[in-house]
Amino acid sequence: RPEIVGTVVAPFSKGVIEMGKKDFHPLSANFLMDVWLPSHWTNYVEGKKQVGLTPDPSEWRIARTLFVADDDKVAKRYAHTDANSPYRFDDQQIMTKFCSGPRVDRFKRYKEQPVSELTLDYVVDNLVWCGTVNKIVDDILAFRERVGDFGELVYGGMDWVDSKLAKRSMELMATEVMPRVNAAIAAEKHRAAAGAFDLRHDLLDEFGLQVVDADNGASCGKLERGRAPDAAAGAGDQRDTARQIAHG
Repeated sequence: RPEIVGTVVAPFSKGVIEMGKKDFHPLSANFLMDVWLPSHWTNYVEGKKQVGLTPDPSEWRIARTLFVADDDKVAKRYAHTDANSPYRFDDQQIMTKFCSGPRVDRFKRYKEQPVSELTLDYVVDNLVWCGTVNKIVDDILAFRERVGDFGELVYGGMDWVDSKLAKRSMELMATEVMPRVNAAIAAEKHRAAAGAFDLRHDLLDEFGLQVVDADNGASCGKLERGRAPDAAAGAGDQRDTARQIAHG
């Protein structure tokens, strides 16, 4: 059958468990604060495990609202501050629908947060990413660090109040932002894999341990010593390297 994708809009959604059980793939909504997104993956994994299926992060999509421009001031104005901003208009419409009942939690960063803090400026500042290419690359990589690995970032579409800026944003996203993001993620995974491989050989050499790789069989051979600490290097080191690659 073709792939079936379901939108997830609530923190700790029980519907994601059912998606996992049926092998439907989740798409987390762009108007949900990022602190709640890991709950979607946790519930999806639970559903998969209940029916003996293995979850794959590539099956998880996350939508975000973002705007890329050639100038930071232009980006801030069009996406955040201009009274005619399509991004402000979109968030205002959603807030009108959600802030009158329990669904207001979607805009909170913690459960006990007072509703009085959930102003339009607060929601726009937290939910709309805007800036030049380097800024958006950093935003995406930092976001991935917070929520975990996932398969696809879905670009939230807005009305084209300024068609030139709207088209330029999508152009920059496709030709500049995502190639750099993907290169950074690939470099991070390569470094992690290389570090783990070196660690297996270091254990073999140091302690006589034979570490079996489920995919490739028993580890063998010997690499240069002194590289094992890379395997235990802080995630921050890998992220810094990834960002250097992303920024060229």
